Amino acid sequence: MWCLIAVSERLNTMIAEMPAVVCGEDSDSIRRMRVASRRLAVAMKILGNKGALTEMRPLEKRVRKIRRILGCARDLDVQIQS
Repeated sequence: MWCLIAVSERLNTMIAEMPAVVCGEDSDSIRRMRVASRRLAVAMKILGNKGALTEMRPLEKRVRKIRRILGCARDLDVQIQS
């Protein structure tokens, strides 16, 4: 199913940015991880429309929480760069 592949690819992209975000190596990594998380949320929404929403609920909640945290981190990063 192409929807599952899309979710998997976007989740892997998001996970790939985690080490750089946690270590603070690259200020752009926060932005890239936020973009990946938005794309993941859209892919999960599409998959949910295909009837797999109940299976995606735990992942959806975690991604939403991570997105809120990344938003705060990005706000701080922008303030530091200003």
